Amino acid sequence: MPCSNDNGMYHKKLLLKQTAIKYKEQDGVATMCEILDEMRAESEEKGRIEGRKEGVIVYIETLIDFGIQEDSEILRKVAEKFPNLSPEKAIDYLAEYKQSHRWTY
Repeated sequence: MPCSNDNGMYHKKLLLKQTAIKYKEQDGVATMCEILDEMRAESEEKGRIEGRKEGVIVYIETLIDFGIQEDSEILRKVAEKFPNLSPEKAIDYLAEYKQSHRWTY
């Protein structure tokens, strides 16, 4: 049924516009939720990495406090305690510990 009232046409266009905005906003919410989920997962992973790093560094410090001074012995014990840690990361963490504590042998 054609609209004889210009005012009615305006309201239908407005309603259509509002409906389009509503659906766009809903899609925007879904997209934002996906982005936030990705950011949360990334933050959790960074937290796990930082937590593991801190654990390794504390373990290195404990070994040194107990008198183990040789890098090779420290790295061997770190490898035993943290079997999933790559040797390269263990070396990096030991170097970071030495740098931050200005430790010399």
